[in-house]
Amino acid sequence: MQLQGEESGIVRAAMEKDLDSVKLDDSILVLLKFVRLLTLESHKNSPDEIQKLRDAGWVDAQIAEAVLVVGMFSMFNRVADAFGLPDPGYFEKEKTGNAIVPATRSSE
Repeated sequence: MQLQGEESGIVRAAMEKDLDSVKLDDSILVLLKFVRLLTLESHKNSPDEIQKLRDAGWVDAQIAEAVLVVGMFSMFNRVADAFGLPDPGYFEKEKTGNAIVPATRSSE
């Protein structure tokens, strides 16, 4: 399975918080670790964290986009939790071969 053009091993490593186990470009790894920081411990973000991204080659517009995407998904998750929306279980369905993920659904 591919998700947004990435191999499933990379997606699984990200889900399992084991990014160091897969071969990733260093700049991507720095970005993913930043995203994890914002998602789990945003209060620990600092100018030093932003500088790590710049040192890895990311420009401010790209950093801002990453921050906005993280914030958007955080908002979606909080709204879903507040309204008690069920988890669609896409990843569990993938394991059984029954997954149809809307973002990757074929137009057939």
